[in-house]
Amino acid sequence: MATQLNGLMECSECGTTYLRIPKQVATDSPVFCTTCGNYIGRWYDVESSFMSQGGSSGIFELHDGHIFKR
Repeated sequence: MATQLNGLMECSECGTTYLRIPKQVATDSPVFCTTCGNYIGRWYDVESSFMSQGGSSGIFELHDGHIFKR
């Protein structure tokens, strides 16, 4: 299993994995980096990337927009 995130889960500008996810999130909601404000992508794409990398059953955990390694 992967030990590092790739793709949409990491900000291309600052490299963090701290996401600003709207409270009333929908599949087409925009997601931004909390650290630098860079646009990450639409919620559907970000969630799909997270789930394909193990999601909540893998070694990563999504909590309040921050992705942690378990």
